[in-house]
Amino acid sequence: MAENLQIGDTVKLNSGGPIMTITEEPSGTNNICTCSWYEPHTAKFETCYFSASTLKKTKAI
Repeated sequence: MAENLQIGDTVKLNSGGPIMTITEEPSGTNNICTCSWYEPHTAKFETCYFSASTLKKTKAI
């Protein structure tokens, strides 16, 4: 079951990866979240969409 996620929450994929920030409220029937993170290898901010069920809350470093 997906956690209650809100804008500003820090999350990671259940399978690992970078710490990301929820930047838009989860929406749609699949509870899709917009997440953003800084990618140091490209020196850019990235944004992608993930189902809330694939994310878990984490603490920012």
